[in-house]
Amino acid sequence: MKKMAAVVLAVAGTAALAACEKPPPGVTVFTGTSSERLAPTCFSWDGQIDPQQCLNDAAQKAASGQTSSLTVVPENVVGISVDTSIAEQGWYPSIAGQRLSQEPITETYFRFSFPRVPANPQGYPLAIISEGEQKGVWAVRMDVQG
Repeated sequence: MKKMAAVVLAVAGTAALAACEKPPPGVTVFTGTSSERLAPTCFSWDGQIDPQQCLNDAAQKAASGQTSSLTVVPENVVGISVDTSIAEQGWYPSIAGQRLSQEPITETYFRFSFPRVPANPQGYPLAIISEGEQKGVWAVRMDVQG
């Protein structure tokens, strides 16, 4: 009986491990004294996603409040920290569809001054887009303070 229980536990343990998936890499956005660790809006280890559709989905989710949000003061610094696996593939940030870097970034950290824009009730979507084999989009809504 003990032998059977050990076999059942071994099989169950193997099945549980097989069901585990490696979590997608993360992104953290900082401004002022606040930060948000972002889960991807969409991600694929093998690049099997439509990046433009992901960007559209990310913008819609940010506008409707389905993503994290950060309050930002115009002209204050916003920092973006990405996991090493994202940096190795190359990535770029985008605000409301406008790329902030023409060339892919291969560093784990990027900072910029948030533009002077009027407050918008839907905020401004900040998207982080990874390139290369591992494709993904992370999004956060930037709410402009007064």
